[in-house]
Amino acid sequence: MSIVDSAQQPPLVLNYLTPPVRQRNAEAGDRPCVGLVLGAGAYRGAAHVGVIRALEREGIPIDLIVGSSAGALAGVMYSAGMSVDLMEAALRKLKLQDLFTPSMGSDGFTDLGPARRGIESFIGADRDIRSFPRRFACIAADALTGEAVVICRGHAASAVEASMAVPGLVRPVPFDGRHLVDGGVVQPMPVTVARGLGADLVIAVDVHVPRYGSRIARSPAESLSHCFDMAVQRLCDAEARSANVVIRPDLGQFKQDLGNVSGFLNAGELAGRAAIPQIRNLLGHAQALTH
Repeated sequence: MSIVDSAQQPPLVLNYLTPPVRQRNAEAGDRPCVGLVLGAGAYRGAAHVGVIRALEREGIPIDLIVGSSAGALAGVMYSAGMSVDLMEAALRKLKLQDLFTPSMGSDGFTDLGPARRGIESFIGADRDIRSFPRRFACIAADALTGEAVVICRGHAASAVEASMAVPGLVRPVPFDGRHLVDGGVVQPMPVTVARGLGADLVIAVDVHVPRYGSRIARSPAESLSHCFDMAVQRLCDAEARSANVVIRPDLGQFKQDLGNVSGFLNAGELAGRAAIPQIRNLLGHAQALTH
């Protein structure tokens, strides 16, 4: 267990489902360990794949990926070894209804069984996170205690299912003796987690687009949504201060076009390419300091 210093970070208790020992990838050698943080953002998570494509094309190393909610979905596929082309093809075919069980249970919840099975079809039904060629962790929230839970081992598809379990809609997901819900509730952009897991240089991708600010809420539901957005934005802003590079794709243009997967992918790739000079400069500076 690692306690986050409330004087510098949001007052959360991070429970790690593996010891939070700082590790380094053998591939990193003398260069800094690069962590990629993929933030929460629902359908906007498609932009993460565009960012990954840009980083990969430019040869930017990625040793560790930490994802929250939608970021966990993109992160698990890439960390498990899927190509960006295959990830893009899967996203283009994906429909929102493909993620959820179509009917509500007697308790009023639905579940992400279809999403879990879809992930399994791509990465394998029995894949453990520790078997991945690239280190991966995802974030969920303990529905009983409110703690942020960092999942670094165990059944990969179930871990991501927990990280994406939207409160009030999706039934909490049993995992390792806990009941977990969407990681975006507690750590929508988990930069400090990536640091704790050994990343020297952290590239964070923020795909959160606040819905408040353009008008006063016109209904109780809209007011609740705006307030939740405010809380998420505060958490994202706090975490961003600990990142070396923050990539924010221009996604506000798609507020009324949620199914524009090509638009999200392109926006992510453009933002990723724009960040390359800064990333190269930081990598070069860090390597110079180690010699």
